[in-house]
Amino acid sequence: MLTPPERMFLIFHATADVVRLDNSLFQHQSGFLDDDYVAYIRKSIRSLAPHWDQIGLFEPATFRQGFVDEVRRIRATED
Repeated sequence: MLTPPERMFLIFHATADVVRLDNSLFQHQSGFLDDDYVAYIRKSIRSLAPHWDQIGLFEPATFRQGFVDEVRRIRATED
């Protein structure tokens, strides 16, 4: 069980990861990142998303809905 400060630290860093990964997907959609790099991003999302669920990261609905939908799509598919 995490202490409240440990939980806050974990949520802070997970949020930073989500924002970075969301930005990377957006950059790919805008043509700035190649398919090889976005495959790495999708693999990272698939690996990290179960942990995000465990800490309830998406429950407050604080992230861009398009990214949340993309996370669900990535988790439902295999690369």
